[in-house]
Amino acid sequence: MSPSFLDLAVRAVTTFVLLLFVQALTHKLVDFVRFRGYVSQYRMLPQPAETPAALGLVLAEAALVAWLLVAPDQPGGLYLATGLLLMYALAIGLNVWRGRRHIDCGCGGPAQTVSWQLVLRNLLLAAAALATAGRATTMLATSDTLLAVLA
Repeated sequence: MSPSFLDLAVRAVTTFVLLLFVQALTHKLVDFVRFRGYVSQYRMLPQPAETPAALGLVLAEAALVAWLLVAPDQPGGLYLATGLLLMYALAIGLNVWRGRRHIDCGCGGPAQTVSWQLVLRNLLLAAAALATAGRATTMLATSDTLLAVLA
């Protein structure tokens, strides 16, 4: 039986979320000190909590990546992605609202300052992950996901 359009959409969104977080996690692991600095720039936590929080984000993203690689047909990884994306949107939005638009988002890749566009992007990604999580039990094989990542 060939997959339906909905099955293909679930695979595409799941794979995109996986690749997004692989890139984000790699960025954090390659230069954890710099990432910890990004967490500090947001000024949302007391200074002693910044390093544990940064480490917690790395661990959460690593768990998410592992979950989507090992069990892409289970919705838990996509729910975790939704939660992280909403949390990132909130942190960015609060800083934009406070007028702190000069800070780097720490998203990975080229430098990018926080903005309402980033908030919207993360909200849309969270909505896509959440919508997909409800359908994640459709025949998405681990081999399909691994193949997509390696492509």
